[in-house]
Amino acid sequence: VQVWSVTVTAPVGINEATEGATKLTIYPNPSTGDGNIHVSAATTGGYEIHLLNHLGQTLRSFNLHLVGNESKLIQMGEMEQGLYIISIKGNGMKAVQKMLIVK
Repeated sequence: VQVWSVTVTAPVGINEATEGATKLTIYPNPSTGDGNIHVSAATTGGYEIHLLNHLGQTLRSFNLHLVGNESKLIQMGEMEQGLYIISIKGNGMKAVQKMLIVK
């Protein structure tokens, strides 16, 4: 099982560090079907998650309200083998992660 992690910080000004970050983890990756998204949000609020194909076309979208840490199961068992892109955005941040389905 390979776990990929992306940490995104949104600058508040030139040469200013942020106090928090939002972390997106997708596992297992590669997967034979369903996968998990774990989001550790630095800011409480609403986030949009999009599942895209390799052409950038949106296959699924859903919204999450995050208060800190939250995990969401992505049901991808019916998806064909291939590379998919998971995008999350909200509260001034955006993170993108790849997910590989192998059958």
